[in-house]
Amino acid sequence: MINIINLYLHTQGSITSTSTGNIHVVDREPGQEGRVVVFEPGSDIINSYNGHPKILQHKLFKPNRIVTTQRDNVLVSEMNTNSLHILDSMGNLVSLYNTKDIGILHPVSLSFTQTGHIFIGCGAEEGHTAKDAKIYKVTISGC
Repeated sequence: MINIINLYLHTQGSITSTSTGNIHVVDREPGQEGRVVVFEPGSDIINSYNGHPKILQHKLFKPNRIVTTQRDNVLVSEMNTNSLHILDSMGNLVSLYNTKDIGILHPVSLSFTQTGHIFIGCGAEEGHTAKDAKIYKVTISGC
């Protein structure tokens, strides 16, 4: 059976689901502010995460990619503010982490390994060349 969600989102190809079946989607047009939209199986939007107010004082919330962790949380990368947002399966903020604190700038893409490591792909600042991009292997615990 296929359920079709009749809602137009600007997904940019970033979608994940949790063990409860909730679907998390990055809804953002390139260069614009965005959000993470959460759907419950068979229903409409149950939550929309629009970023943390502490960060929103200075910059727009521009989520890039999302991935579900082994503990069923959702990790959201945000290159604009050098941050990782950790959401629960309902889309509520659990924790916020500034990747700049460990030398990781402009986190874009995310991927988990079976051993619990996460790869964080980083983009270059606007105006810099592609050779400035990096990939980091990080161990995350408790999320």
